[in-house]
Amino acid sequence: MQHNNVNITTIGNSGFANSQITTIYFENGDNNQYTTIGISAFYNSDIQDIDLPSSIKDIKEGAFEKCNSLTNIGNI
Repeated sequence: MQHNNVNITTIGNSGFANSQITTIYFENGDNNQYTTIGISAFYNSDIQDIDLPSSIKDIKEGAFEKCNSLTNIGNI
């Protein structure tokens, strides 16, 4: 993902906390630069399905805490 020609590498702390987002898919490929999922990134969200790219190297504490609807964490 790029925004204004800046590579985004981290889903920040509490980035999607308490959100109603249910599914997240990352692009697969050599250009995938995501490396970190921050503290409580999806805390108490409605996330059900997430496929993580192999570039993810660090998942911080509580990233998926209280995600009661989460049924699938896959990889791409």
